[in-house]
Amino acid sequence: MKKYSDLPMDYADATIVCLAMDTGIYNIITLDQKDFNIYKFKKKQSFVIMP
Repeated sequence: MKKYSDLPMDYADATIVCLAMDTGIYNIITLDQKDFNIYKFKKKQSFVIMP
């Protein structure tokens, strides 16, 4: 979470990011595409956003 300390992240976004890191599931359904296009994981992997 320190990686994104300069970006405003609400509780729901933080929960999804933490769950994705714990489970390895990066497919999400969200209307908040702007933020989730920014978040990346250790191997430069990003979320797969399904509209």
